[in-house]
Amino acid sequence: MSYVISQRIKALRVERGFSQEDVAVKLEMSRQRYSRIESNQVPITFKAIEQLANIFSVSTREITKASEEKKPLKVLFRENNAQGASDEVIDKIQQILEYMNAHERLYYKMKEGKAHGKA
Repeated sequence: MSYVISQRIKALRVERGFSQEDVAVKLEMSRQRYSRIESNQVPITFKAIEQLANIFSVSTREITKASEEKKPLKVLFRENNAQGASDEVIDKIQQILEYMNAHERLYYKMKEGKAHGKA
């Protein structure tokens, strides 16, 4: 789940005058778990998004559209989908990001090792 969606869920709850406890009870989960959803600390299922949409009397799109508005690259790929090319491009970008992330983790591990006197 994105930070934008979690903030949208919180805004809808506040607009409707619900407490976190009120919503958690309706979702049949603990208030702590629901709080973690709003703070983007745990993932949210599509089923929970559907339940929240019902609780707040909005469509699921109303909850998730904020995420799309903050991701113009995905919108661009969807709008210019030329015979599946966008899926290939998105997959390649994902591979590159994962590769860079792995290198970053390795860099910090090596840096930490040197800081502790390890060679």
